[in-house]
Amino acid sequence: MIPTIHSASETNFDTLGLGSLSDSISCIVTEERNGIYNLDLVYPLGGINFSHLDVDNIIVAPSNDQDRFQPFRIYAVRPTISGRIAVQAHHISYQLLDIPCAPFSASSLHEALSGLRRYAVGDMPFTLESDFSSAASYVQPVPQSIRLRLSGEAGSIIDTFGGELEWDRNKVLIHKNRGRDNGVVISYGKNLTDYDQETNISGLLTGIYPYYYRDDVFVQLPERVITISSGFSYQRVRPMDLTDKFDAMPSEAQLRAAAQDYISVNKLTVPRVSIKASFFPLWQTEEYKDIAPLECVRLCDTVTVRFPKFGVDAKAKVIKTVYNVLEDRYSNIELGDARQTLDTTIATLLTGGRK
Repeated sequence: MIPTIHSASETNFDTLGLGSLSDSISCIVTEERNGIYNLDLVYPLGGINFSHLDVDNIIVAPSNDQDRFQPFRIYAVRPTISGRIAVQAHHISYQLLDIPCAPFSASSLHEALSGLRRYAVGDMPFTLESDFSSAASYVQPVPQSIRLRLSGEAGSIIDTFGGELEWDRNKVLIHKNRGRDNGVVISYGKNLTDYDQETNISGLLTGIYPYYYRDDVFVQLPERVITISSGFSYQRVRPMDLTDKFDAMPSEAQLRAAAQDYISVNKLTVPRVSIKASFFPLWQTEEYKDIAPLECVRLCDTVTVRFPKFGVDAKAKVIKTVYNVLEDRYSNIELGDARQTLDTTIATLLTGGRK
């Protein structure tokens, strides 16, 4: 695929814009589940459209081999001694970092998304949509960036209601489940070329100490600690600030219920299993062209990893993709537990196949 360069004010990304970047040396798009979405481009100093690679201009490129091209705004340009420039760009949705939202509260996902638009300060050229309904108390007590309120901090939309974000140009979509399970299997003897596994218990707890603290009002449970597991010979208890879960001082029962919800969502008694594997993307090969749609893997999809020699037969979600735009293939795919945070990787799949 060939990326194109567009002016900073461009809104139509289905044209060639200022020109093609066909002489690029490399172009990589990285996207994480509910996280970063960046483009890194290396271009020759004497390239045809070198003069247009200015900060604030927009590079349009694909992030996979199936969806439409996405706009990435340049935020850094760095010349190198080798006669090249390294260009870094964020997805256009990062503009939401610079659009603040006034304080408000809501009792459902629909109300919260409507509130982010209604209380946005200044221009708001983005639409916010969801494909599911969810009721919960959402509180934004002070002015904050809309992108951070969508995801990236405690009390955000994703933290409160769950879901998976899809950034599609100027449209923000919150899916109950963004990806699919098409039955894709990565297995020994088929497409698995390397495998490694590790078990980690650093995130396991025997209990949490939930509390509420706002305006000098402190609320805790009479028993203080809610016990989760007794599988350790020593205590593993951590304080848990649940203030952002409430718009007013909670009762003892409300605080306990919020703590139980936190425990059930975060799976604090389940060991972290890390699987590293290498595989060939069969959907990009001639042999699998007739069933390619069933073998495709995209961000947030669920796949099965099988390695009978080690008794492995487990499902995991794609939490990160690294796409080589010029070669039209993934160079890296990571799998992880969908319940865990962005920095908790459960698997890394390094794709070595080509079309």
